[in-house]
Amino acid sequence: MTAAGWGVTSNQSFTPSPSLYKVVLKVKEPQKCSSIRPNFTTNLNDFICLADGEEKKDTCYGDSGGPVLTMDKDRITYFFSGLTSYGDTTSPQPLGIRPDCADINGYGFYTRVGHYVDFIKYHTGLTEKYLLANSTETGRSLIRNFDNTTEGVVITD
Repeated sequence: MTAAGWGVTSNQSFTPSPSLYKVVLKVKEPQKCSSIRPNFTTNLNDFICLADGEEKKDTCYGDSGGPVLTMDKDRITYFFSGLTSYGDTTSPQPLGIRPDCADINGYGFYTRVGHYVDFIKYHTGLTEKYLLANSTETGRSLIRNFDNTTEGVVITD
């Protein structure tokens, strides 16, 4: 899955990036993510747990609200899958110091838009077809299931 944002590009920075960046993250097993969010049991409800601390990749401060995209199997179409929300780590942190981004023991939680499609339809009056931008008449539906091999690809340089 690919996340994009204007957030800081290092743990030492407090200044948002002047450029839009993207990062490819992997869906993580709920059991691992529950070390941060104890009641987290599935990537199929309101949040998706993503990370790639092994490769030192992550979203960071200032990226919240940015998109998370999933590429369809056709390798052409992207689906808007989530919004960057927050992350944390189980690594020890000095009191009053913000957690490091891209920490090997860190996980990010991304709001899963598929969970809210009915809510959005109800409150906006828009159809699911319109919301899912299915203007090509392909018949593809919103991706509602993810596993730990789901990932995105480069969206822009």
